[in-house]
Amino acid sequence: MKKLNIAFLGFLLFSLTNAFADTGRFSLGLVSSQFQNRTKSHNISEANNPLGYGLYLGVKMDEHVSFGFTGSYLNGDLKQQQGEETSYRGQAAIVFHPFKVAVLRPYFSAGLVYTYQSIDFSNAKNDENHVLQFRDSLGLEYNFAPGLAVNVDFALYNDVFHVIGTATSVGIRYMF
Repeated sequence: MKKLNIAFLGFLLFSLTNAFADTGRFSLGLVSSQFQNRTKSHNISEANNPLGYGLYLGVKMDEHVSFGFTGSYLNGDLKQQQGEETSYRGQAAIVFHPFKVAVLRPYFSAGLVYTYQSIDFSNAKNDENHVLQFRDSLGLEYNFAPGLAVNVDFALYNDVFHVIGTATSVGIRYMF
């Protein structure tokens, strides 16, 4: 009976590591990010509660490396003045998955983010900005079903000289 339990446990572990593999070369996903400014002079966002939503497109280059593009939208009330901010972000990144343990895959990503930011003041001239920033993140992906994964990551945004903010993101991806 003991050998049967060990064999069953081995089969179960083998099944989990293979059944929920990240199948497919391409991926499509949804992402939500909460942004936080780190300095007063350089900001990711001027919104009071900067929460963005977006779409992720990815392609796997090999077992450990993939390339991804994220397009996101943010809209929120300004924290210091009356008005609102609307931002559109495009991010291109290289994602490195160093290893996999069962259905969990940690990752590191590095890339560039282009942001178009429009600030509409209630009683002043509007402002538009075009910003290029670097984004580095650490994350963890959980494959909960064949071809489906959820992830969470923590990112640092910088402009080469300063860490200007952070983001915490959650997402879901379909791999095909």
